[in-house]
Amino acid sequence: MGSTKHLQQAAGKTKIQWDTRLVSFAQAAFISYQALSAIFTDPTQPDATVHENLWTYSTHVGKVQSYAVAYFLGDLCVSTRCASLYGPGTAVHAFCAFFVTMLGFASVAQETPYY
Repeated sequence: MGSTKHLQQAAGKTKIQWDTRLVSFAQAAFISYQALSAIFTDPTQPDATVHENLWTYSTHVGKVQSYAVAYFLGDLCVSTRCASLYGPGTAVHAFCAFFVTMLGFASVAQETPYY
């Protein structure tokens, strides 16, 4: 009877870890696709070159940035909620990733464009 309870707990932890990895992969693929589309074919700047798209800030880039911030905010919430499973280091990492990603917004970190 005790081993069944242990197996159910282990299965629950494995499911949470699997779900976390799956969501992380899906978010990374989505954000990477959106970032590459912002660099190569930014719909808000149709006449811009790849170099200009890489170094300028547009509304499309802002959307990609907000997707990344939303992911790291969700990661922070899950890491905090499941701190007993992942440990406190994961929550600290999630907070730092969220904070650094927030600094990427043009209005926060950049006064003039780099081009």
